[in-house]
Amino acid sequence: MPQSMELQTLSTLLTTTMRFSRIATSLLSIFVLSSCSSSHTRPFSQNGFCPQVPTEEVSHSVYLIGDTGELRGLQVIDDIKTHIANSHLRKDQTTVMFLGDNIYPDGMKKHADYAFLKEQIERLNTNAGEPLAEVTFLMGNHDWGGALGPDHKTAETQLLFLEELIPNHSKRVPAAGCPGPVSFDAGPFRIVTIDTQTWLTKDDLPTGCQHVDSDGNIVEASFLNALGSELTSSPLTILAAHHPIQTQGEHGGRGGFWRRAFYLSHLNRQDLNHSKYKHLRGKLVEQMKDSKTFIYASGHEHSLEVMENNGADFLLVSGSGSKTTPVGHSTDNSLFAYEERGFMVLSSLEDQSVWIQVVASGANEHPTDCRSPAVYHQRLSR
Repeated sequence: MPQSMELQTLSTLLTTTMRFSRIATSLLSIFVLSSCSSSHTRPFSQNGFCPQVPTEEVSHSVYLIGDTGELRGLQVIDDIKTHIANSHLRKDQTTVMFLGDNIYPDGMKKHADYAFLKEQIERLNTNAGEPLAEVTFLMGNHDWGGALGPDHKTAETQLLFLEELIPNHSKRVPAAGCPGPVSFDAGPFRIVTIDTQTWLTKDDLPTGCQHVDSDGNIVEASFLNALGSELTSSPLTILAAHHPIQTQGEHGGRGGFWRRAFYLSHLNRQDLNHSKYKHLRGKLVEQMKDSKTFIYASGHEHSLEVMENNGADFLLVSGSGSKTTPVGHSTDNSLFAYEERGFMVLSSLEDQSVWIQVVASGANEHPTDCRSPAVYHQRLSR
């Protein structure tokens, strides 16, 4: 065999060996990381579960619940109703934010979906049928059509129905297929809502939206300028969206071998590792830092997480309204993590302080030292 052919064959063998080596190394990394991956089926807390519970009177509470789209979500909504009733706050002192994925698996497609969404709203009424709180629903990726979409027309159907059931609902959230931002006041809080699915969809966005060009694409500079103006309008701003910018759950790579392998494949637009999701996160983090945003609240991940200092002062994930998935914690900025169904409450007190409570469904059964329905309390300092 000529020397040149021998060198070519050797080069081919080396290249093939290196490729197999890289694949084997990647698979080994996935195996090692997934074998070390455990979930917080008992609550994790960085600072102890229950600091001294404040005794000052609450002036306003914002309830955060996400991913209620299965029947079991009604139980958690019932727990919110009980919590509101025990707080003795008026309707104008109470806000409930549904953080998207209100109907699984494919949004509002059939008559039963209408009935289920109506039931979620009516569960938050008094026995006389009067609302206990101001209620707002964001759209999640499943509300856009899920695996059968994505299609903003499905979200439009749901939003039109919500407008019939909740007066002025359309003034608090982006129109179907529009990125936002839209803002409204909830006591001392300024809530800014955006639709993050608009950044991740393959669907052309409606050209009638603000910050969307004639080709159906987001005009990023225009959107971010508008968002920055809204975020600086109050020191107690809550930016509410469906997708988290940080999570230690499955969408952040937590889980078993195959779930982690899929995450590292960069194929799923709903995972933080996807290029479009990375781009969205980078833009939001940069804008929140510039605007000194207080809280970023999201669902999407089916767990309860409290983190700090990644764009906003505090990052909240409250997406376990109807189901749970594994969650870990970061050694850098995780304050609380729990794989359990539940919700969160942000309360502003008369002394101007803000507290968070994390409430797990059936909290009396959970191993904490709290002497209240919550499994975690913390004062959120600016």
